[in-house]
Amino acid sequence: MASYLILLGTPRDLYIPYFAMPAPSSRENRVARLNLDAELSKLAGRRCAAWLKVQKDREKIRLVETRNYIPRQTAFYAQWLLFEKEPAFLEFLDALAAELDRRLVRRDFDLSDVGGEQQRRNLARRYVEATDKLHQLDAQFHLLETAKVLGTEWQDKL
Repeated sequence: MASYLILLGTPRDLYIPYFAMPAPSSRENRVARLNLDAELSKLAGRRCAAWLKVQKDREKIRLVETRNYIPRQTAFYAQWLLFEKEPAFLEFLDALAAELDRRLVRRDFDLSDVGGEQQRRNLARRYVEATDKLHQLDAQFHLLETAKVLGTEWQDKL
């Protein structure tokens, strides 16, 4: 059965120490189901989490973590939002796009009318932090490429 996956957060690859390699579990791919209610608020925004909590049972939405073995000694971990039904997946994407459009119309991203000097400093600091995170993500682009390949493999298995 085909499923629809959305990558949440940045995947990570971890080195498997040589002394753990003889264990068969170190070289297997697996999926772990995570608690959607507890984990989602850490990975997604407040509105996104609220929408998912309402829809999760009716639309069969789950939060999963995959672990893939990548030869020679790497374990690749990624967390995914799994949709079993395409209409729910498309509705979720439409809701995200609509929220972004609403924020653009409200001019949430226009900083020209921001209040005092302290507020401008705080906003500038937040933007610098966000830029740093984007640079870190850019440096880890290979992780996203690996997640894309592995995500297509997991779509048919989940």
